[in-house]
Amino acid sequence: MNQLSQRVLVKKGGRFVAEMGGHGNIASIVWALQKSMEELKLSYIEDYFPWYFPTLEEYQSKLEGAGFTVEMIRYMSAQHRF
Repeated sequence: MNQLSQRVLVKKGGRFVAEMGGHGNIASIVWALQKSMEELKLSYIEDYFPWYFPTLEEYQSKLEGAGFTVEMIRYMSAQHRF
């Protein structure tokens, strides 16, 4: 999250509501990608896959560090089947 651009969009006294991927999001996809690359004798280099799904505590810390007051933060499980 680009802290400055998100903060500029919120008026003083306004509300910032967001839905973002949570900790562990796409873990099964990353695991499958790593296994597939391993079978193909390819190196999995994390810098090539910059996915970032922090914990609630990490999200809250980042938001507060950007000047937000966090009144509520929660994890909602969404079981998507493809």
